[in-house]
Amino acid sequence: MKTTFGSTPGATRLDALARAISDEVAGFVRDDREIAKLQARQARRLARAVGLAESRAELLQGGLTPKAREWARRSLRAEIACASRRSEGAVSRLIADAETLVEDLPSTLTALEAGEVSYAHARSVVVHAGSLPVETRGAFEHAVLPQAREKNPARFDDAARRLREVHHPESITRRAVLAREERAVWVDAERDGMATLHHHLSAVDALAIHDVIDQAARAARSDTESRTQAQLRSDILADRILGRADGVAGFVPSVIVTVPAVVLAGCESAPTTP
Repeated sequence: MKTTFGSTPGATRLDALARAISDEVAGFVRDDREIAKLQARQARRLARAVGLAESRAELLQGGLTPKAREWARRSLRAEIACASRRSEGAVSRLIADAETLVEDLPSTLTALEAGEVSYAHARSVVVHAGSLPVETRGAFEHAVLPQAREKNPARFDDAARRLREVHHPESITRRAVLAREERAVWVDAERDGMATLHHHLSAVDALAIHDVIDQAARAARSDTESRTQAQLRSDILADRILGRADGVAGFVPSVIVTVPAVVLAGCESAPTTP
């Protein structure tokens, strides 16, 4: 007797599972669109709240002076942060994004309201448009928005960055000089005794440094070397900066460890804080 695969109980079960998975994926995508719509609604609410807060300040202080405007915004940030359990810094960024979307990027906000783009896409437009003169933001938005509907957020952000370069009226030389003033180094504490060291510097220097440590890491690879390329790059950079390799004199770091007095007295056990 000839039996087709599709008629077996196992095949029927597989088909049912495939349909169930497809349903869940489709539901996930629908939820994404609904979340985008809600985030667009939040942006409009925040922008309106700023206007209302400034109107209140104008009435209370007899005019909307710069000091009154700052008081209104500071009070609103604190109120939203408390009500939504967010930090004031996070609320400040949300308000800034909302005002930019409402005032300068209406098409992006409309696309977010329709669920055509995610908030991550919208924020990329906000960030890159924010560094452009106001009069050029509309043209930038018109050029970049179609790609937001087609690319994932990471790829879109890269495309938006390149388009921002094209639409900026100032020369790249002038912008590079101004951007160089923002160079800095800072550290973010991480879990389990780790930290992330950030170095904001010119692209030329950054690529050169990466190339040097990458080449050194490749040269250090061997059959007995268990470290990955990423781990080797990290170790080589730290060793060279701190003078632990090649006999190069490096910096001597100062590390201050804070230990609570109750721990020193043996009354309590608690982790130390660097």
